[in-house]
Amino acid sequence: LSVILANIVSFLGFIIMLYSLKYMECEPGRTRYWFLMSLFISSMLLLLLADNLILLFIGWKVVGICSYALIGHYYTDEKKYWIGGPPPFPFKKPSECGLKALLFTTVGDVSLLAGIIILYIYSHTFNLIELYQTAGSWIVNMAKTPGLLILTIILLLGGPMSKSAQFPFHEWLPEAMAGPTPVSALIHAATMVKAGVYFVARILPIFFYAYWIANCRGAMVFFILTAFIGVFSAFMAGSQAMVSLELKKALAYSTISQIGYMMLALGVAGLNANTLVLGFSAGVFHLISHGIFKAALFLCAGVLIRISDSIYMVNINASKEKMPLTWFFMWVSALSLVGVPPFLGFWSKDEILVACLESGQLLFLTFALITIPITSFYTIRFMGLVFHKENTTEIERREADVISLISYGILAILTIALGLVGSAFNSFLLSTFKIYFTKSLNLIITKS
Repeated sequence: LSVILANIVSFLGFIIMLYSLKYMECEPGRTRYWFLMSLFISSMLLLLLADNLILLFIGWKVVGICSYALIGHYYTDEKKYWIGGPPPFPFKKPSECGLKALLFTTVGDVSLLAGIIILYIYSHTFNLIELYQTAGSWIVNMAKTPGLLILTIILLLGGPMSKSAQFPFHEWLPEAMAGPTPVSALIHAATMVKAGVYFVARILPIFFYAYWIANCRGAMVFFILTAFIGVFSAFMAGSQAMVSLELKKALAYSTISQIGYMMLALGVAGLNANTLVLGFSAGVFHLISHGIFKAALFLCAGVLIRISDSIYMVNINASKEKMPLTWFFMWVSALSLVGVPPFLGFWSKDEILVACLESGQLLFLTFALITIPITSFYTIRFMGLVFHKENTTEIERREADVISLISYGILAILTIALGLVGSAFNSFLLSTFKIYFTKSLNLIITKS
């Protein structure tokens, strides 16, 4: 899991930094920007590759601090950098948006730290491998104290739910769009919000063992909460994206919704003893595919917003005749978001629905299915408003610069290429995690 996600973060981080060469060349605070972006990516890699909870938490916190500074990059709060509106809707200043993100995620960080301390008190280790290997003894002792296991689960989930902007911590992410577009792309595609999904996936085997093998009934709360919050966030954020006025905010609500799908997959992985591998690999698959097509969408959006000099979709008068490559690359990424075959997003989203069906969670499956036409609506809406409305005045620029085209062009082409081998890629993930879980669970049973 760490190796797969570290490679995804490194690749997407490189593409976004490449895009930044042109995007940030005339922006204020370039030195500060490059320092914080480099620290942002390296902190995410520390989080992913840490072998213990202390190092993981250090990476977790530095990621949060970097996001605060980058969201508030335009801290001078000049009016041209405000988001929100138009009147009578209120505007938000970048410095306020950065502070809001910091406060929301810090609440979850404190919750996560409390959960980690409880884990250490009972397991006497911060090492993740040792936590797995000794789970047969310490988690059973924890379960003997009424309510403690459930409390620990709630505290541990508080961190990833706030970091990944899931209900009820979701409102900071749309306002994070006050930062430069490459920052938005990095937060949504490779860092920050994906950290929460990773942490849930990383500790999931412990609670799967606790419920299905050690018979600790309270451990089921981990999977029920994860699945419920995920599917509710997917539905709720999708409905918010349907009425969003700003292009980047529509994409932000979309991210909350798609992260909800990932959480749903990880939740249903433990609601049935036979769907562990299916649900787990579906969640990781969607994390990978979402990172690729969502980064492309944000990078395209950055070009469109800049050449139109407006954050509102109704004012972005792009032309598919004058910007054919950007139009094509953005449509490819948008169709992948919807889940249209044979694009990459179809395979990952389909696997999540299959996992819900195989686990017997028909209620979760119903809400996941309802969210699909909602996703289709807001995606076609923002593409239609940007490229396909009848324009009275059109932009005069013919196409984006070469560096920008290369950046999101690579991602769009990758969405098509991986989509064509989507079934094989899914089979690879399934077989990989099947071997991983078989060895891990057998080791836990042997140790206990």
